[in-house]
Amino acid sequence: MGAASAATEVSGQPQAIPEKQSRLKPLPQSESWILAQNPKHYTIQAIALSDREKLLSLLEGHEYLAPYAIYTVQRSTSPLYVLVQGIYPTVEEARTARDKFPRAINRPSRVWIRQFGKVQQIIEAEE
Repeated sequence: MGAASAATEVSGQPQAIPEKQSRLKPLPQSESWILAQNPKHYTIQAIALSDREKLLSLLEGHEYLAPYAIYTVQRSTSPLYVLVQGIYPTVEEARTARDKFPRAINRPSRVWIRQFGKVQQIIEAEE
């Protein structure tokens, strides 16, 4: 089983993090991580901002949301940085996670559930 296959088996559900590990700040995954996911699985598109640093600052204190990734879309003259969170095998699992999404990042009613295949198409169109 390859690394990409193993990654798709990870649930996007936030898990309790042991105290010692909670001090580690995982960096968002890259676009290549998104492209490696099962296109039939789902993710939560949490927020899109033109300021990558502000987006990263919103994640502080929410490391339990990992896995998450940022991809870039070029809009007019400036890039837009889009945060996606989690790997959900079914849309029902993604809806459950969406309904518990932290308001400090974005209200649950404003996040989108997207199939990885659609996000992958957006990334590939940008290349």
